Amino acid sequence: MSSVNLSKMNILMITPFFKPNIGGVETHLEDLCKYLTRRGYRVFVVTYQPLSTKARGPIVEKEGNLEVRRIPWFGYNLFNLLEPNPVAEILYLFPALFLYSLLFMLINR
Repeated sequence: MSSVNLSKMNILMITPFFKPNIGGVETHLEDLCKYLTRRGYRVFVVTYQPLSTKARGPIVEKEGNLEVRRIPWFGYNLFNLLEPNPVAEILYLFPALFLYSLLFMLINR
C-alpha cells in the first residue's frame, strides 16, 4: 500500500455561511478548517458575503493553507425572509455557489 502525501491534498468546502458571520455553522466550519490545515490539507472555501448581517470580509482571504472566496450576493436579509419557504431559500442560495464552485474546480482541477 502506498502512503498518501497529505500536503498535496486539496479540499473544497461550499457553504452559504462562513466567517465573518458568527453562529454555530460558522464556528464549526472554522474549527474544521483549522483542523484540516494543521494536518497539511489545503482548504478552499467558497461562500457568500454575509447574507443576513452587515459584516463583510475580503472577497479573497488567504491564511496559510486556507483560502476563502466570498461571493457578493444580492438581497440583504432576504435569506431570513425566505426561511419559511425552503424551496425559495434553495433557489436563492444555489445558483451562485454552484456556478462559482464549478468554475473554481474547472480552473484549479
